[in-house]
Amino acid sequence: MKEAPGFAALGTRRLWALLAVLVLFALGVRTLGSKRTFHNGHVFLFGNDSWCHMRRVVFAMGHGLRLPEPDPYLNFPDGGATLWGGSFDRGVALAALAAGGRGWDRHTLEAFVSWIPPLLGALCVIPMFFFARRLYGDSAGIFSALALAILPGHV
Repeated sequence: MKEAPGFAALGTRRLWALLAVLVLFALGVRTLGSKRTFHNGHVFLFGNDSWCHMRRVVFAMGHGLRLPEPDPYLNFPDGGATLWGGSFDRGVALAALAAGGRGWDRHTLEAFVSWIPPLLGALCVIPMFFFARRLYGDSAGIFSALALAILPGHV
């Protein structure tokens, strides 16, 4: 497809720089509500999913990346099988351990883990750019990445 003259003239370095700016913009959009998460020296997790994932990450960090199965908090008092895979929880636990998280207090661990979803969401802009770019060209890649950066369902 033909490119708009403005984007075709950007060149490779400027295109990469623009992609980096879009990733940072996406991260900024996803962290707009961080004042509610980090408040008065405490980390406030929102929703049941956040607490459940945090509990599973803490468990995985202390048990060799193994997750509680059956999970005693599901179908109390008997416990139950989780309906979702554990890749996210294990991945976050592994990232925390790699960053030296074994000796962290609860607050530091919660703060570290709270940054993972916005970071992953912002990084999704990169594959979106490449998919759209491959199918429709540089302009579509840039506009698709920008749309994903601000799309309410993805934030």
